[in-house]
Amino acid sequence: MLLCSLSANSDQDLSQSLNAKLLKIYSNLLLDLEACVDDEGLNGIDRHQTKCNLDNLHPFQNIFYQTQHKHASLYLDGFEYPGQPIKVIKPNYPSLSGAFSDYAESQSGNVVIVFSIDKEGKTFNHKVFSSTFTYTKREPGSECQDKFCQEALRAALALRYKPATYLGSPIILDGIKFIFRFALNENEVFTSRGGAVELNKINKLIDKGKLQKAKERSLEKIDNYHYMNLQLAKIFFLEKDYLQAQKYAYDFLYDNWSFVEGGQNKFRLLGLSILIESCFQQNKYKEIIDNSDVIQNFNLRKEYRNDLAQVNMFLGLSYLFEGDLIKGIEHLLIAKRSTENIKVIEIIDLYLSEADKAI
Repeated sequence: MLLCSLSANSDQDLSQSLNAKLLKIYSNLLLDLEACVDDEGLNGIDRHQTKCNLDNLHPFQNIFYQTQHKHASLYLDGFEYPGQPIKVIKPNYPSLSGAFSDYAESQSGNVVIVFSIDKEGKTFNHKVFSSTFTYTKREPGSECQDKFCQEALRAALALRYKPATYLGSPIILDGIKFIFRFALNENEVFTSRGGAVELNKINKLIDKGKLQKAKERSLEKIDNYHYMNLQLAKIFFLEKDYLQAQKYAYDFLYDNWSFVEGGQNKFRLLGLSILIESCFQQNKYKEIIDNSDVIQNFNLRKEYRNDLAQVNMFLGLSYLFEGDLIKGIEHLLIAKRSTENIKVIEIIDLYLSEADKAI
């Protein structure tokens, strides 16, 4: 089995008791997967093409290995997954023209490329899996012809990996994904000059504790400037009106899809933090879990992990309270590993202890 190669970090982050219980669960899930693949009639190298459900195994990649790779070869005997690429080139932010040029050139986002790795570690059969830069909603895997997709495909051609192996021999491995990140002015406010002036005025009112006046001014300007939703979320959160803070944080993040899929990250992160903690204060655990995809997008960026510690803690606790112990433990560990805040770590350890008793 694969358990002999587990990271020692799991022992440091978990109690011996909980670590042992999770190892047993993981071992049993691996045995179930092997049985499922046997039922499919797949043998040898072909076993990694299984259609068996792997979703219940993925959280253990974070728990034990602190990685978020998702591929069948990670879980099947005899296979060695290639891991991180050994050669990456950064894609260029494309120059744009037309109606969306000013808007798009202030945005950040991702293009996910799916491809195969040959026996020498070179990549081929590249396709766009998803993109956050298209101006209409797309299904994953559908055709994308914009400049961001083309630039990501160009960069993907240069990716090089250590070859995947089966029983020590190099093999071709399909279905590998890589996320290319495009960022330009991603932490600047994308609004008009007048909007920036209004934001600064309201921030000064908030800093002086004049919340009612800040609220009135934000409501007066909200039809003109989308960022006023974030200002109102901050104000209501400071007033401990968590229902209204949740509403305006949600509107800021989701009413304009660009704020979900691209946009100014430090402001989105603040909006997300207000949204998640406001929901938690109201015991709305399922609504926190509904935002897990947005949280996961931030988790992929190492520079934001410290700021996300409490968000991941609230997400982990929400999973625990809704009965999903494994995902709860996964996100509590993500939070614990990304913060030095003693109080947060103590809370996490307390609930990890409770999870240990519940398993």
